[in-house]
Amino acid sequence: MDFRTTTLPSHQIVCPSGPRLDAMHALQFKARFRDIIINTDRPVIVDLSQIDFIDSSGLGALVTTAKLISAPYSIKFANLQSLVERVFQLTHIDRVFDIVSDPNDLESSAI
Repeated sequence: MDFRTTTLPSHQIVCPSGPRLDAMHALQFKARFRDIIINTDRPVIVDLSQIDFIDSSGLGALVTTAKLISAPYSIKFANLQSLVERVFQLTHIDRVFDIVSDPNDLESSAI
């Protein structure tokens, strides 16, 4: 799984390629994501716009990688496609993590 990253002054955007974040891709996602953000010095926004399917393994990968972000920094998710957003709602992950509509809008605001 490839990732596109954009580092801005206020945060880092990480956009995994899609279209699936499932059992077949979860281990690769975790390893690659860890390599990208392990030494981050700013909040991370995960842009899920390229992911149109997620299963429980994919959710587990997101939770695991979210734990890698050290305080005082945070992780947020952005650009959820409708099926992914529905899975977040059904599993109540949307109550655990912050979800933003567009990570590019955050540059001018505090995270």
